[in-house]
Amino acid sequence: MDVSEWKVRLRAELRERRDAAAEALEPMSLALAFRTAPTPLKALLQQAQCVAGYVAMGSEADPLRLLEEAAAAGTIVALPYVE
Repeated sequence: MDVSEWKVRLRAELRERRDAAAEALEPMSLALAFRTAPTPLKALLQQAQCVAGYVAMGSEADPLRLLEEAAAAGTIVALPYVE
């Protein structure tokens, strides 16, 4: 198996694990997750000039509120450009 094939398989396996972990969470836990940044992360966001983020897909953790907090603190928020 070459490296490319190995990466594809590994990503698929990790995506399945993430999906299973997300499905195992209680609805209230999901609602509270990433609602606000934990204190240590807030401190880092407030000190940063620029942070990078992503738009969540599927069971990925949604960083939108964290990115909103960073933007509200005057931090530049960078997202990838995808065509």
